[in-house]
Amino acid sequence: AGQSLTDSFTYTLTDGDGSTTTASLVITINGNTDGGPTVTIPDSNAGSAGDMTVAETATATANSFTVSAPAGLASITVGGTNVTLAQLNALGGTPITITTGKGSLVLTGYNSSTGVVSYTYDPSVQSANSDVTDSITVAVTDALGATNNDSLDILITDSKPVATGDINNITEDAVPNTVTGNVITNDTVGADSNATPVTAGTFTNA
Repeated sequence: AGQSLTDSFTYTLTDGDGSTTTASLVITINGNTDGGPTVTIPDSNAGSAGDMTVAETATATANSFTVSAPAGLASITVGGTNVTLAQLNALGGTPITITTGKGSLVLTGYNSSTGVVSYTYDPSVQSANSDVTDSITVAVTDALGATNNDSLDILITDSKPVATGDINNITEDAVPNTVTGNVITNDTVGADSNATPVTAGTFTNA
């Protein structure tokens, strides 16, 4: 791409009495600089880490990235899964699922005019007590074999438990002198399961 090549042809002109003359035709072929393939991953969570944010309790969330290949698109690779141009064009009817260690990314569509690849991402419930990032490599290969890649980084936020204060009462000197209740009825435990979510605190006599 971007190079110039020349091709020469020799030809002879002959008139009516047999006189001849020879000349050369030189054709210069100017190459076009198409540029290599690119991957553009938008930052849809500006101000936060990664390119996209989902809660660990979220269902499938839709987003997209864009690929371009001036020399012609051959394939893309997402999270190690190769997707041919034919498969890209068929995504509307035959989506492709890529399973990572932290969730599932489903390629759902491709616009050949704009290069936009649509997908959904569904996180797995995380056991970590902090936010985690699922980094998925996206590579594009053109018809000449050139490749470019970028990382789709999805921030999965941890769902923390939320405790809400409780109120109960008891009558002095009543028989029986007991009170019952459930302190987690109005609380949110979060997505991370815990067999014993409540830790005893201190008692304050008002």
